[in-house]
Amino acid sequence: MKRAFRLLPTLPRRGWVVLGADLLSAVGSGLTLPFLLVYLHTARGLGLSVAGWAVATVALIGLAGNPIGGVLADRVGPAVAVSVGLAIGGAGALCLAGVRQTWQAFVATGLVGLGAAAVLPAQDTLLTRLIPPADRSSAYGLRYATMNVGLAAGALVGSLIVDGAEPASFMLLYYLEAACLFLAIPVFLTVRRAGLMTGSAPSSGPSSGFEPSARPESSSGLEPSGLEPSVAEPSGPERPSRSAGRETGLRRRGRPADRVFLRLWVLTALLVAVGLAQLHAVFPVYATEVAGLAPNVLGLAFVANMITVVLAQLVVLRVLAGRRRTTGLASVAATWGVTWGIVLVAGQLGGSTAIVLLVLAAIVFGVGETLLAPTVPALVNDLAPERLRGRYNAASALAHTTGFAAAPVVAGVALDHGHGTGLLAAMIVACGVAALAAIRLRRRLPARVDLGGRDVPPAGTEIAWADGAAADLALHTGVAVPVDGAVSMDGAVSMDGVVSMDGVVPVDGDTPRPRIRARTELGASKRERGAYPAAELDLRVALGLAERLFGEDAVEVAFIRNELGMTLRYAGRFDEAAACYEHAREILERRLGADHPDVASVLHNLGGLAHARGDLAAAEPPARRAVAIRERALGADHPTTMADRGALAAVLLASGRHDEAAALLRSVRDVFEKTYGADHYEVAVVLHNLGTASYAMGRVEEADEALTRSLALKERALGADHPELAGTLCNLARLRHEAGAMDAAAGLYERARGVLAPRVDPDHPTLRICEEALAVLGPRARLSPDGLPRHGRPTRNRR
Repeated sequence: MKRAFRLLPTLPRRGWVVLGADLLSAVGSGLTLPFLLVYLHTARGLGLSVAGWAVATVALIGLAGNPIGGVLADRVGPAVAVSVGLAIGGAGALCLAGVRQTWQAFVATGLVGLGAAAVLPAQDTLLTRLIPPADRSSAYGLRYATMNVGLAAGALVGSLIVDGAEPASFMLLYYLEAACLFLAIPVFLTVRRAGLMTGSAPSSGPSSGFEPSARPESSSGLEPSGLEPSVAEPSGPERPSRSAGRETGLRRRGRPADRVFLRLWVLTALLVAVGLAQLHAVFPVYATEVAGLAPNVLGLAFVANMITVVLAQLVVLRVLAGRRRTTGLASVAATWGVTWGIVLVAGQLGGSTAIVLLVLAAIVFGVGETLLAPTVPALVNDLAPERLRGRYNAASALAHTTGFAAAPVVAGVALDHGHGTGLLAAMIVACGVAALAAIRLRRRLPARVDLGGRDVPPAGTEIAWADGAAADLALHTGVAVPVDGAVSMDGAVSMDGVVSMDGVVPVDGDTPRPRIRARTELGASKRERGAYPAAELDLRVALGLAERLFGEDAVEVAFIRNELGMTLRYAGRFDEAAACYEHAREILERRLGADHPDVASVLHNLGGLAHARGDLAAAEPPARRAVAIRERALGADHPTTMADRGALAAVLLASGRHDEAAALLRSVRDVFEKTYGADHYEVAVVLHNLGTASYAMGRVEEADEALTRSLALKERALGADHPELAGTLCNLARLRHEAGAMDAAAGLYERARGVLAPRVDPDHPTLRICEEALAVLGPRARLSPDGLPRHGRPTRNRR
């Protein structure tokens, strides 16, 4: 029993509430699902053809219900959208109980289908917003298992209640279904606050290298801390995140037109068409018509399938933990290909052997279902921008609807013409094609989406592991940390073992991937708070562990080297950062291909680093190459493509190509304001660079306005003492200096120095700018009569 409980994933309380409410609604649906056709034909006297069309209405209306549920989830919140869908479904159940005429049957089944279709994408969206990223796959898998339990329990109760000769027994079932659906509504509404709080827009502030943020992985790029157009001054400390910093982690986001998402959509529809839909279309007909088995054998096979789904789901979740999701998809296709092979052999053998083989096939198919359930929803939601998450889930639900609609038509034509064996052979081939498509998807999919991730600790959380606290850290966070280990500056780790939830395990053993990722996330989180030395230590520990576990040429190692490079770059240690970036780029190009989106992320960072060092000739080529890769993968107007264009614009700006840079930055600003809103941090980064461009073109008042607004947005997102503010503070200080407001300029430089000095090396370029400016301004500060900026370069005051 304890072993079974250990298999249960750790989910937030609200997650379990949603799963419980879903179980209740599934019981209601299970009460009536097997009997709808029988009820309309036997109890209400509709012809079989008319009753069949009424039942088909449930599926057909899903083509409209899925998008409606997705839009509602994005507009009013997923909990409300789920509740609306349940209310519509409950109303449909009550209408079915009172059906007397044909048109009433179609209206009632339409309501049932509309409600069910609206619930699916909204519920996936709700789970995504309540469950940490690392646990979402587990939540989706559990939801599939609980749904099957509820449907089975409802069907069992329904079979005990229904009496084929008595319409009242059917009516009771529909009343009970409506009651279950209506009772689930207040349960879902208890989590309404959580769903709405996180659903309206992306959160402010920096995000970690592994957080599946809905925002693009980078913003407008490299903010020059100086304003002189003739000098390419090093950039100020960049925001340590993928979402708006100039340097990016290895992620990207999709939108409905994303080619990656479209590939996933087509693959999902194909898997449903050759898998889930055929279990209910081909499997029963082939077993009875070709294999010559009695219908009761089908009941035995479906019971075995359902039991497998319920019992195997937790085990499969444990097996999938830390592995690539595309591997899970390929395994789904392979498993279902084996299933149809077994069915094909059963049809040729017949007799008692066929019975055993068909039950075995149903069991194998169930394993494939447990592989699919946690994989596709997790990929969809990791690709989805937060503000469009409901619509992404709606599109994914439509892939299922499409597969279920297409499969029976094809199967019916083939079986009707006696081509059952050929159909099964074609399905096996299609499963092979789907497996290959899943592997090819890996090349297009950002590897961190493929590998999954964990949430970072909340900002401000202090997690200490020194002085004997390593075991306590592992106990509370599941993060693997070194035991009596020393970290060298080249990233090597010397230790005998790693503290884990299960004690001390050898590094050369099977250390779980999620724990290494969690260690990396901890370092990224500290970097985002400006704690660069502590962040470097965490990342070097993670790097050493990853190199020993996965090998120095592993993609996981490239991710950590990119994160470490970002940290070193923010600390002003440019040479070490360059070595990390180059190593990461070489690994990713070798393992993923030169045009993979993750390669573009490192190129983005390399361009930013070269810009910060003042090497503009070296900065432009990687920046342009990153843009080209994004345009091929995402399209020219995608926010992530615009982020890389913003980085390129910063390089052009420092090179003196002011008009070209300003035009690029304005296009980036327009897309970001439309995507995230005018007050979002992403817009603040663009405003900084636009202010720099305005100054370079002599528009000082525009520069002052843009920089002032940029600073306000950054303070709102990061707080008043984050080192990311230093670049904008320096630029504003220079404007005040030029305007003659020396005390104001000195105050801004002092503030910039104050946020930088405790966190960066003494020779950091922006810190040096502050020190030199204060050395000049200190003894000669004076106020201008009006405090307004004047055109021209800063002038030195005479004693």
